[in-house]
Amino acid sequence: MSAARGKLPGRIGRWRFKTADFLGNLSIFNKIFYGIILIVMIVIVASGISSYVYSRNIYIHQTTDNATRLVENINTGFEDILDQVDRIIMSIYADSDSTGSKSMKAVISTRSNTSTYEELRSLQAVENFFQRLMFLRKDFKSVYIYLLNEKTYSYTVNGANKLDYDPREEAWFKKTMEANGKTVISAPHLPYQLNDSNRVISFSRVLKNIDDPGAAPFGIILIDLSVESISNIVDKVKLGPASGVVFLDQQGKVIYENHAKFGAGAANSDIMNNVAAKNDGRFTLNLPDTEYLVTFSTSNITGWKLLTFTPYSEIERDVHKLLLFDLLLAARL
Repeated sequence: MSAARGKLPGRIGRWRFKTADFLGNLSIFNKIFYGIILIVMIVIVASGISSYVYSRNIYIHQTTDNATRLVENINTGFEDILDQVDRIIMSIYADSDSTGSKSMKAVISTRSNTSTYEELRSLQAVENFFQRLMFLRKDFKSVYIYLLNEKTYSYTVNGANKLDYDPREEAWFKKTMEANGKTVISAPHLPYQLNDSNRVISFSRVLKNIDDPGAAPFGIILIDLSVESISNIVDKVKLGPASGVVFLDQQGKVIYENHAKFGAGAANSDIMNNVAAKNDGRFTLNLPDTEYLVTFSTSNITGWKLLTFTPYSEIERDVHKLLLFDLLLAARL
């Protein structure tokens, strides 16, 4: 080992001697020529490294913008849905009796049906209302109306109604009653009032007595939309094929994921430590075999944390191509 170390200084000395001898034998023209080439190569390599760092930062910034754009799309999408819910509620109040049919306003304001015929007319009115909702949105799943005089109406595209379902002890019902007429958004879940394995997003609201604001409310309405309503909004962001999206509710629970591995990754304590106390930001997360840039932002409509997972390999793919081009250019010189 010590003998090998003793030979190394001698080798370096011989290499320096040969280099000096080679340079000493060059003509002035060749010295200038090779000097210029060396300077150009240094400039190209330095430029390539600078371009790599700059381009990488640009791609990271674009990835952060994707999270911001996702939040904007979610906010806009849910604002549109809330506006539609408002219009649906107002259409109930504006509905009027016509020949042979009963109005929705009469259905919710009547304490009880006086006869089997009146009950049939009420069922027909709610069924017509349900069909109008189906034409309004493709992702519409079900409507549930609970009247405080204990009349209940439930219609659905899929699944079966739970017999004798009583919502009064349910958290969503209490939250809706306490919302003072505001629409309550329930994160993706299995339908409350149905036996159905397909998750939905619910929008619930108190049906107030607008003719007598001081009177007790008529009841509540619950409208379920398919989780596809979120997927359609996410797809508009046009993330990379290897990227993932995860939504967390206010308690940090995963409520939406476009791939199971990202949902499992989001259940990581590192994620909660990074996103819990901030409205937005970014950090690096290592999942099995892949390093991800995680960017997040908070929806001011739902309060959910929206996270995007972008593999660094995807961010750096085009950047590596640029650096390789610069190095090949330097090599050709």
